[in-house]
Amino acid sequence: MSRIDLLPNEAIILRDSEMKHDRGGMFDSELDELILTNQALIVVHKSIFGRAKDTQRFPLDQITIANGAPRVIIGMSQDDERQLHVYFRHGIEAFTLGNSDEDAEAGIIKTLFASTKDQENRNLRQWQVAISQAVMALPRKTHAGNPQIRRVPAAARGGAPTVKASAPPVVHATKKCIGCMAPLSGVQGQKVTCRYCDIEQAL
Repeated sequence: MSRIDLLPNEAIILRDSEMKHDRGGMFDSELDELILTNQALIVVHKSIFGRAKDTQRFPLDQITIANGAPRVIIGMSQDDERQLHVYFRHGIEAFTLGNSDEDAEAGIIKTLFASTKDQENRNLRQWQVAISQAVMALPRKTHAGNPQIRRVPAAARGGAPTVKASAPPVVHATKKCIGCMAPLSGVQGQKVTCRYCDIEQAL
């Protein structure tokens, strides 16, 4: 595993020591390293001999939000490999993950109970949930003053300004599907349909 220089108050949440950062090249290394911290996704690009070449840092606050949930989805590569697609403001970053470091360390015993494909799918879902939770845990930027209050101009006759409370904030929720245990996310109280087993349920 590569040595990573962390920022103040930054901590590692999840690490994958063998994955491919899909940058559209023929020679993308499958030995790249992916690190999730409470502030960023960090990619260590490596040579075919496993030596670190360079490091890219993608701040979590640059991940786009749609319908109250971070846009972190499981998609497919051009070679029909399942990938993790993370939507940043600058574009999509795609990562091809193998089994998790924990599965690799467990060795043959764990592979008896789960196929390689199942392990890879579980690892993809684990990263999807972990990144989404890290993004939602970021401190929200607020405007000066109370973010729950907006000022309404005074009446034309010179009346005093009034203060009007804005709508309550949207509460994001995550849970596991009651049918297949896949991660679900969205706005608390809304009904969602699991993309894997099509069961509709409330968050």
